[in-house]
Amino acid sequence: YDYAHRGLHNHDAGVPENSLLSFELAAESGFGVELDLQLTRDNQVVVFHDEDRQRLCGENPKLPELTLEELKTRKLLETRETIPTLEEALSAVAGRVPIIIEIKVYDGDPEEFCPVIWEALQGYGGQYCVQSFDTLVVKWFRENQPQVLRGQLMSTVRANENTTEFQAFIQQNLCSNYLTRPDFTAYDCRVRDTPAMWIAKNIFSMPEISWTVRDEDTYRKLKDENCIVIFEGFVPGGGSFGENGRIVAVDGEVSSSR
Repeated sequence: YDYAHRGLHNHDAGVPENSLLSFELAAESGFGVELDLQLTRDNQVVVFHDEDRQRLCGENPKLPELTLEELKTRKLLETRETIPTLEEALSAVAGRVPIIIEIKVYDGDPEEFCPVIWEALQGYGGQYCVQSFDTLVVKWFRENQPQVLRGQLMSTVRANENTTEFQAFIQQNLCSNYLTRPDFTAYDCRVRDTPAMWIAKNIFSMPEISWTVRDEDTYRKLKDENCIVIFEGFVPGGGSFGENGRIVAVDGEVSSSR
């Protein structure tokens, strides 16, 4: 599978990222879904990437400062789409395609965060895996739910402003792998040519997920190197985005039922 980054979204066509519509379009088009999870003030698991809502909702409050009820009163990019819960996102995909779940930890405690997410995943019969920049998240799943496929997200930039230089060095060079034993590494495709990534892939046979791919040429190069691809802004294989949230995929036109 190729995975649509935050769903098969197209802001210009009124399909916001990490929305139910973007997940439905990805599943209907046969693409896997990548999405992001955070917790609200009342401990509800919601799908949202940014630390605050300024970019997508025009407001500054951070998600952990708001309840689910408060979040549901705001729209994404002035569409009718709202910030979905994990339960709603899973229902939208309905097991049709696999899901890569990124667990975002900005200021929270993974020891408190991960059990809530795991509880929310109970009963879902579709395929999924989890990944995070935060090594403590990956470590939690290794120790508490080792049957869940887990991945370590990596880049050569700091994960957030709270990351120290030492932590950044550990993360960038996969030094925490001995502790977390991830099943795969998800590395920024722009900076993936590092000794650590080469060792992980070629000596330890660790699968590589490359993110975020934004053009066909890069996509083809990575596929030739047996990478799993998370893409955004184009449809792999020559498809294209249509108007009003309709996707013209390789095998024809696909539209959402919502």
